[in-house]
Amino acid sequence: MKTYVYEQYAVPTDVMSALTNYVEQGIVPGGFVRAVLVNDLFGAVGLAHALTLPHIPAIVRYVFNHLPEPCWGNKAKYDSWIAHSGLSCIKREAANEEAAP
Repeated sequence: MKTYVYEQYAVPTDVMSALTNYVEQGIVPGGFVRAVLVNDLFGAVGLAHALTLPHIPAIVRYVFNHLPEPCWGNKAKYDSWIAHSGLSCIKREAANEEAAP
C-alpha cells in the first residue's frame, strides 16, 4: 500500500485503502472519508477517530494533489463517481472506444 506524508503526518493506511477503493472501483467509503470527499469539514472533524484527527491536513492534501478532480469536491461529484464505479468504468469505456470499428 502506498503512503503519503505531509509534514509529520501521514494518511493512515485504513483511510488510504478506502480512498484507493473509492477512486479505482467507486466503492462507498465510510462516513469520515465521504465527508472529506464532499468537502464537509464539520462532518469530517466530527466523524474522525481520535487517532485520525491530527492527520486531516495530510488526507486533504493527498486528495487535492493526487485524486482525480471529478471524484471529489461536492456531493454531486461523489455520487456520480460511485454511480460510474470509479476509474474501473472509465477504463472500460476507453477500452470499448478503442475496440470499436
